Amino acid sequence: MDDCLLCGGSSETVSWTLFFKTTAICKKCRIRFKKWEAQSETPLMKRNERFLMKQSGLQLKIHSLYEYDETAQSFMTQFKYQEDWLLAGCFRREVRQLLQLHKSKAVIVPIPQAERSKRFFNQTEALLNETKMSYEPILMTNSAKRQARKTRINRLTATDEFECIRTCSRTQALLFDDVCTTGATLYRAQRCLLKQGIEVIGACVLFRVKK
Repeated sequence: MDDCLLCGGSSETVSWTLFFKTTAICKKCRIRFKKWEAQSETPLMKRNERFLMKQSGLQLKIHSLYEYDETAQSFMTQFKYQEDWLLAGCFRREVRQLLQLHKSKAVIVPIPQAERSKRFFNQTEALLNETKMSYEPILMTNSAKRQARKTRINRLTATDEFECIRTCSRTQALLFDDVCTTGATLYRAQRCLLKQGIEVIGACVLFRVKK
């Protein structure tokens, strides 16, 4: 029996699906992740969205799997900053189902990481690799400041832009990121792709901050 990757206890949730095996995390750890519900949006989140829509002149539908609470934050610390790459497979089935639900004929475009060169792997692409779905890493960011250190106002008003480093195989894209805080990063990525004639039909994220 495998040990849980999060708490180290015995895992009883290793199961086979049609396409792949679920990475072992125990039931106790799995149920601690709070699923994102449509009614989870707070008044502040709605104000942020109205600000971004007015600022960009665009609309973007963000589809989320889980709330970014203390459990999710602990997971991301171990996965992203301690580089425990085995955790990439913990939500492969859920991420795949979310992407398939909203992808249609669009290509999946991951949000690039500002500090990628300092890590052995890109956690957003690692999550996508586990789904066995194709994607195109066509964006690059020139932001040198880590997103986690930015305030809400800094995020909403940031001027750092993305750029396309290669052509896209399709005219529609579905953005994917690990954590969404205000949505500003996704809106800036959308604006960049739109300049290249690529329509962004939405964005999918593993975790979303509820404030």
